[in-house]
Amino acid sequence: MKPGILYSISICIILLFLNASSVLAENCLEAREWYNEGLSLSNNSTTEAYYYKRAIHFCPEYVAAHNKLGQVYKSQAKYGLSKQAFEQARIQALSSTRFAGRSDSKALFLESTISLGEIYKIQGKYELAVKEFEKALQIDPNSQVAQNHLQYVYKRLHRYDNVVPPNNQLMTSALFTRVTGMTFPKGTFAADYQFKYWKQQSSTFTQEDVDYNSIEFLPGTNHTTPIDCETEGDEFFNAPSTIHSYNATSILALRYGLTNNITVGLIPKVFFYRVIDVDLEGPFDLEIPDYLELGDTELLVKYHLWGQKQSHLSLYGVLNLPTGGEVQIKGKDPLLTRHVRIEEDDGSVHYETYEFEFIRYVPFGSESFDITPGLALTFGFDSFILHSNVQYRFTDGILIGDEFRYNLAAIYHVHSNVDLTMELNYRWMGDARRRFHKVIYKYQPDFIGRDQLPVGPIAVEGYYTAGGGETLFLSPGMKFTLSKKIKLEFGLQIPIFKDNVGWTEEIIYQLGLTFLSF
Repeated sequence: MKPGILYSISICIILLFLNASSVLAENCLEAREWYNEGLSLSNNSTTEAYYYKRAIHFCPEYVAAHNKLGQVYKSQAKYGLSKQAFEQARIQALSSTRFAGRSDSKALFLESTISLGEIYKIQGKYELAVKEFEKALQIDPNSQVAQNHLQYVYKRLHRYDNVVPPNNQLMTSALFTRVTGMTFPKGTFAADYQFKYWKQQSSTFTQEDVDYNSIEFLPGTNHTTPIDCETEGDEFFNAPSTIHSYNATSILALRYGLTNNITVGLIPKVFFYRVIDVDLEGPFDLEIPDYLELGDTELLVKYHLWGQKQSHLSLYGVLNLPTGGEVQIKGKDPLLTRHVRIEEDDGSVHYETYEFEFIRYVPFGSESFDITPGLALTFGFDSFILHSNVQYRFTDGILIGDEFRYNLAAIYHVHSNVDLTMELNYRWMGDARRRFHKVIYKYQPDFIGRDQLPVGPIAVEGYYTAGGGETLFLSPGMKFTLSKKIKLEFGLQIPIFKDNVGWTEEIIYQLGLTFLSF
């Protein structure tokens, strides 16, 4: 072939290529206009879908338009058309040299892959969904959306060993906001141990009148009657005015996923009670020995009402099992020590000392089956989660009063092994009616101008009202991941507002350890 002919053919090919490129560029510009028209609607309507189809008509490699068209079809539950759009988006993404050079190519490819997985998840085709979400994580191992979807699908397939723990694990609870909006997957188990230590002071108690019919004469008492004793003043028939104590609680919380939507739990408690002093109306205070006792046990049932991606709402109820109760604590009462002058028939005089014990009833439990209904809500974000719950405990008002609690907690993931927590914990407590028991030494008046005759020790039982009140705590804390299944936690509850009535705590210290079976 002559050189002149070759030259002419080459020129023609170049001109055709340049013309095609010019036409393609113009078409893609027009496609952009149709695409923008669809974005301006963003109402998942048929019109919006039409705009994206027009954009694809002018520019078939327009990956973003394919993705948007798939999203519209998915919202309209047209899953077959939606899958076609997302699959076409991936085909164009892989075959288009123009797309490969875009800065958002990875994000657009990831969007189509995750969207396909979501459709399979909606249709219950979990095995196909797993493949898409795993493919998405190959593209972007840090994709929080893909991790959350894959975790959900694995749970639905009961493949708990394969669950991918996301950076922001929604199952992680705060230190003092223990009930979250999430329920455990079926067959999974968790155990929490918490140790709390604090100092507290009671309010001023309101004492009721003593029931003289309850007066019991102890051995060694001279013959007399309650009427005779009533004729003398009741200066030692008194409840404590205030109590200062150190307290510690050990709590073991066992929780199990009965189904994917129902979690049950058993929460026994052990209390350590150390009284510093008891203020009485008199010249002396009392010291009560330390005491360790089993408290009440709680039975938790939580039902998952609603959940969407990282937002979850659960209804729960706590049944209080009265495994703890009132405990009698005895000690020497200096107020009841008496030196009695005894005059013999021969005129000699001597003194006898009478020293008696007091009895205090300390409540380590409620002695009643109480119900606590509540709601828990969880919101998840990229690097932190919010937990909130509200509950009200209904009691009979004996030993322990009604109680309302509202908790709000934020957990911030600062490191792969470290979470920071900050909480607001509000508590209102109702009044409680408690009893006190005293062994006192009484005198029986004889005749005017003569010495009183000793009657002896008398047991007296009365009741007093322990006031409730409001307290607001600010609670910082930290959680450390020691291994895949074990977390260590430490936190403080700092009272920033408290009533002048009711029990008032100082700073509460908490140390905890959590074991997860998944």
